[in-house]
Amino acid sequence: MKKILYILFIFLSLSAFAQETKEPGKAVCNIITYNAAGSPQQTGYGFFIDENGTFVSLYSLFQNAVRADVVDSKGKRFPVERVMGANSSYDVIKCRAKVKGSVPFLQTLDKEMTVREGENLVQPYYATDKKAQPLECSVAKVEEWDAYKYFTLTTPNEPKFFGCPVVTTEGKVVGMVQHNVGKEAKGACALDIQTANDLKVTAQSVFNADMNRIAIPKALPADRNEALSFAFLSMRGDSVLALTALNDFLERYPDDAEGLTNRATFFANHSDFSAADADFKKALEHESPDFSQAAVHNAYSKAVYVACINTPERKNGIWSMEKAFEEAQKAYEAEPLPLYLVQQSNCLLALSKFQQAYETLQRVNETDLASDETYYLAAMALETAGGDSVQVLALLDSAINRLSRPYSRQSIGYFLVRAQRLAQAGQYRKAVRDLDEYESAIGPKYLNAAFYYMREQAELEAHMYQQALDDIHSALLEPGSNFELYKAEEALIYLRAGMFEEALKSAEELRAANKDNADSYKLAGIALGELGKKNEARTNLQKALELGDETAKIFLERYK
Repeated sequence: MKKILYILFIFLSLSAFAQETKEPGKAVCNIITYNAAGSPQQTGYGFFIDENGTFVSLYSLFQNAVRADVVDSKGKRFPVERVMGANSSYDVIKCRAKVKGSVPFLQTLDKEMTVREGENLVQPYYATDKKAQPLECSVAKVEEWDAYKYFTLTTPNEPKFFGCPVVTTEGKVVGMVQHNVGKEAKGACALDIQTANDLKVTAQSVFNADMNRIAIPKALPADRNEALSFAFLSMRGDSVLALTALNDFLERYPDDAEGLTNRATFFANHSDFSAADADFKKALEHESPDFSQAAVHNAYSKAVYVACINTPERKNGIWSMEKAFEEAQKAYEAEPLPLYLVQQSNCLLALSKFQQAYETLQRVNETDLASDETYYLAAMALETAGGDSVQVLALLDSAINRLSRPYSRQSIGYFLVRAQRLAQAGQYRKAVRDLDEYESAIGPKYLNAAFYYMREQAELEAHMYQQALDDIHSALLEPGSNFELYKAEEALIYLRAGMFEEALKSAEELRAANKDNADSYKLAGIALGELGKKNEARTNLQKALELGDETAKIFLERYK
């Protein structure tokens, strides 16, 4: 028993010794940061605040860095492995170096404690000379800055002190020394050490501009949910940093099903299908808070689906569209949510099983998950399966009735699709209204000749002759438009509107562009016939017939 107590006493003594150094200069370190080319970009100073290699330094040293090294007072070099928080406004950063064993460090002053003007301090700095001694200095001025203190020191305003700690005579860090940019400033300044103590990584750090200007991996938040969100959101950015975050999470929570699923999805997105498959299978063997096995199956299905869509020519082992559908089915069997039916329908559409896809989407449309997209996809699936056109239009109506302004680029297209189906059903005025809505939503500058021609066709059938003329003229003005087709259409509109002189002029302009255009002769013949010039009409119609237009015979009979 005495032996155990003795060993425990020795351990506690060693732990206490490791907690801090009585020689503050030993905690100061030299820092070298490197750019993407691997060249040193800046050097400066910092100091350790725990034995595990956590240190504080100037943010400006790390901006745009892709890696960094820390050299301690003994000349030992350690790589910086994680950023633990950063703030460019205060020019402060907290990082962790990959140290071996423990390093000398300084404890920071308690948050509720501070120093006052005139108080004596100690100014250590980086030196490899064992005889180097910290300077004595004092606080010349104390100011409030946000929720922190800002100290003006008697420390010389020289670069060798910037990034170094300033400590009390008891060895507690008060702040980090910075360049005093004040006019004719002789003494350096120091930023309250609490700014560094308060730095941390949260899930929202993924969107933090200061953090994103540094390409060194970031530490995970302490909370599991925050860490999970951070790793997940990191997948939107740099792939190396994202994989580091995902691996860090799984190192901390090796059997977390959601974490495994996220990494599996990352691997799948980067075409490492074997690694993705392994993670998905492991995730199916474990649980995770608020993440069911059904969710794993669904994510598995989506990953396989995307892989097959993006690389349809390759066979990724068992990663086929049938596999994607199978996983979607397993998800629904484990937890019958309409979300998983949507994924089943996606797979069925990709497998060209349109009737089954339609039936599955209709099951979704009976739930709260029904949306404009599920109705639209149901309409397209039914139409492709050869379903009734009236039902297709009804589904398109349901899709559009669920829309609200402003329309998304995808939903704008619904109007175009419905307009085409309405025109096919002979509902031309309704088709024109949908095309007008499409034009209003997308903007005229994004329209082309094909759109104007499509709307003109519906307007012509709806006897909206002036609108039809306006649209065919717009089509003719579009660069690279099909002049002969649109000019013939212009002549036809004039004929339908009873404007025979204008129709004859259009037909002649068409003939001037191509003397062998059969339509130009036929249209001119009809216009001349309606103007009572039957001989000229028959001459033109006969020429149209010779050029291969058999329909000219009908009009030859009319104008005998």
